[in-house]
Amino acid sequence: MELFASSSTLFVDVYEDSYEEGELGHVNSYETNVRLHGPAVPLPEFVKLLEKETGHQGWVLFTANGVWEFTTDWMENEDGDEPSAREMEAWRRGEQMLFVAHGVVRAQITTEEITPDNFDEREVANIAGVELV
Repeated sequence: MELFASSSTLFVDVYEDSYEEGELGHVNSYETNVRLHGPAVPLPEFVKLLEKETGHQGWVLFTANGVWEFTTDWMENEDGDEPSAREMEAWRRGEQMLFVAHGVVRAQITTEEITPDNFDEREVANIAGVELV
């Protein structure tokens, strides 16, 4: 079975993160357009587009109540950029605060053969080449 996906928005929640204490308080939320809209693309290609357009890997699939979400996490510095090696080392020593960002892309998954209500979660994750959480 070939599945297709489309989406256009990346939702991000950002939290302070301490090396010793872990994730702390919520500091920001934002959403940004990603170039995944338009015609639906095959699911494995969709995941590759997610990685390319967001610059982040490690996407996993989460589903509940008929909503399909691809999620991943990444570290950011105070400017929202990937931390440098120096910043990461200072964070490990407790000398600098960094942030963890949780990204979510809600996807529309379709096929001509079945309706979204009939999707098997494990099969969708397998076709996408991602982990189901």
